[in-house]
Amino acid sequence: MRARTAFFSGPAALALVVSALIAAPTSALAGAVPPGAPSAVTGAAPALDRPDDAATAPLRDALFDGVNQDRTASGLVRYVRDVALERVAQDRAARLSTSSTFGHPAAGDPLLGVVEATGIGPLGVGEDLGWSSKPGPAALASIRSMWAQSPAHRAILLSDAASYAGVGVTVAGGRLIAVLVVAETLDRTAPVVAAPTAERRSSGAVIRWTARDPLLQTHTAGVRDAMVQVRVDGGAWRTVDRANARGVATLGTIERGRTYVARVRARDRAGNVSAWVESDPIRIP
Repeated sequence: MRARTAFFSGPAALALVVSALIAAPTSALAGAVPPGAPSAVTGAAPALDRPDDAATAPLRDALFDGVNQDRTASGLVRYVRDVALERVAQDRAARLSTSSTFGHPAAGDPLLGVVEATGIGPLGVGEDLGWSSKPGPAALASIRSMWAQSPAHRAILLSDAASYAGVGVTVAGGRLIAVLVVAETLDRTAPVVAAPTAERRSSGAVIRWTARDPLLQTHTAGVRDAMVQVRVDGGAWRTVDRANARGVATLGTIERGRTYVARVRARDRAGNVSAWVESDPIRIP
């Protein structure tokens, strides 16, 4: 087993980047695996509750946006930011900031096991590490540039298999440490539903809506169906239709002098369900 490590130096700073791409048995991801004996994984990733987490939030935002800029510039789908992966990445950045060495073993337990412990169920995972002594945004730009220039790091930054990612950033000891964790998984993203509209017809009313399943780099499930409910004068919701993605439901008899509100939620083929989205009230004169 091996890891690829590259050192870069310049007139203003010294920086180091390390990458690892780890494949689960069913993954299309393949590449270098970090050395070191496996150690036990103890529970899920911790919450983002260290004192420096809030202070580095703008840097994490900037790093994630920059990573996605690199992806779209290469014709790839943007990574979906995943809270669990972000916690993993931030914890690993914090571990590196207090370690006397810099590398994947120093970041903590083997990445695949740590991600599995969050309940994500990855098909494959990857990790890029880097640090720079340049100030804030300049350090991020330097590390991203080095990731892009190294084949081992570029394979993770511009993965054509992973869809979800999280970033971690810690500033300590005069250096900024950045971690990018990516995962290939089945679709874990709920569909997006536009606010439904309702039109009165002579025979009742028609409810229309649109739903889409956000595009992932791989494994986009697609919208399967939707549930439509309606309530009258603020009463209880009742289900009126379970429809496919065509976006039309018909109400039968409607009563004059009443106010109707419809709501819709969609489900994709992976079982992810959107939030309910309501229509504007419709008053039947």
